[in-house]
Amino acid sequence: MKKIIFILFLSFISYSGAKAQGYFEMGYRFGHLKCDNLNRSVYVYNYTRKWLDTKMDYFGNHGKGISVAYGQQFDLLGWEMGFTNFHEKHIAHGLEPTTGQVAYRQISYFNYGLYFGIPLRITNTEHLEINFAPSFDASFDNINLEYTHDATLKNFEESMKATSEAKLGATMALALKLFPVRWFGIDLKPFASFNFHKLDVSGVQGELQGGSATELPDSFFSYGLNLNITFAHREY
Repeated sequence: MKKIIFILFLSFISYSGAKAQGYFEMGYRFGHLKCDNLNRSVYVYNYTRKWLDTKMDYFGNHGKGISVAYGQQFDLLGWEMGFTNFHEKHIAHGLEPTTGQVAYRQISYFNYGLYFGIPLRITNTEHLEINFAPSFDASFDNINLEYTHDATLKNFEESMKATSEAKLGATMALALKLFPVRWFGIDLKPFASFNFHKLDVSGVQGELQGGSATELPDSFFSYGLNLNITFAHREY
């Protein structure tokens, strides 16, 4: 699936690269997630393992990733297609009473996907361009659980995918593009993303507690900032 995504994305990048006002941008993405039920599972894990020296942190505050996009902007409307990923992982460890060894538990959240946006131009001057950029998103969410006694966290004794699901959603963003020179700029893009259906994270609690769990839906609503560098063929 990842290969298909990259092939589709690269084909759009290669399309009509010489046309007016085409641009390519890439950068760093960070933000926050709303995932209350995932954090309830983390709370239960920390509470029931009194022997943990380092409790597991809660999810939602330390997410980061990358973004890559190609698009064209015309007088008023444009189009943009991009690839994003977003990930966050936390580790807990302590002296396990059943084995007498230090045990490590890692939970990883990873999201990757494609989006297609239709930016609406608000301002366009020699050094500043502002666009309102709504988009339609198709993404994949994975939550992995790993367990090991290896302090390097390179060899896991247990590794399983507790949640794996595709979902559709939408993003609202405001793109502030600063161009110190005509063809090169910096793009500051605050965003807020929501999904059309919630992600069931009950598999995490079921695996951690060794039993089945009722459905635990999480919205994974996210908000944050993209910081990109932009290469553009501009007209103003």
